Amino acid sequence: MKPLHVSDHSIVRYLERCYGMNIAAVEAEILSIVQPYHDAGAIYAPIGGMWAAIKNNTVVTIRQTKPGDESKMKHDTGGANKTHLRGKPLHWKAKQRHRNHR
Repeated sequence: MKPLHVSDHSIVRYLERCYGMNIAAVEAEILSIVQPYHDAGAIYAPIGGMWAAIKNNTVVTIRQTKPGDESKMKHDTGGANKTHLRGKPLHWKAKQRHRNHR
């Protein structure tokens, strides 16, 4: 038997219906805080000691820390001569093996 998974939607509905949380009020509070930052073109906004991430006109998550450059995805898939690699240059024999291995 596969393990059971609880969706985020069901958690939100549980909080709303069993604990009486007003989800619409929480949404309005988040929007009121984040909207000025979005209007200014920011992709992160400080909110309650945390950071809201904005993507495609949507607040997608709330994080404890603001992501830095080191956490951004690198979209370099590798060049013909492995130009995406950094560090020590390859030894000439390694380069020769790489050229012969195409």
